Amino acid sequence: MTTTREKFIAATGREPQDDDLERCNCPHAGETTHTQCGWGHDQNLPKFLALPVGVKMQGSESYVIAHKGCRPVQVFADGRVEKLYPVKSPPS
Repeated sequence: MTTTREKFIAATGREPQDDDLERCNCPHAGETTHTQCGWGHDQNLPKFLALPVGVKMQGSESYVIAHKGCRPVQVFADGRVEKLYPVKSPPS
C-alpha cells in the first residue's frame, strides 16, 4: 500500500519533509541497507520514526511498549506513562 501525504500526516501529525514519502514507499524496504525504509504497521508509523518495542531507551530508566495498531508509550520506573505521539526523544 502506498503511503500518501495524507496518511503520513494522519500518523505523524506533521507534513512529510525531504525524502520522507520516498523512504516510506521505498521498493527496497527491509533489505540490508534499507532497514529504516517502509511503513511500520505495528506502530502505524514510518519505520524511521518507529521506536523498537520492549527496548530500554538509552540513558533512561524507561521502556517503549505498544500493542499492534496502537501508538507506542513510554513507561517510566516511577510508573508514569507518556504517549509517544509524535515520537520524541527520551527525557534528559
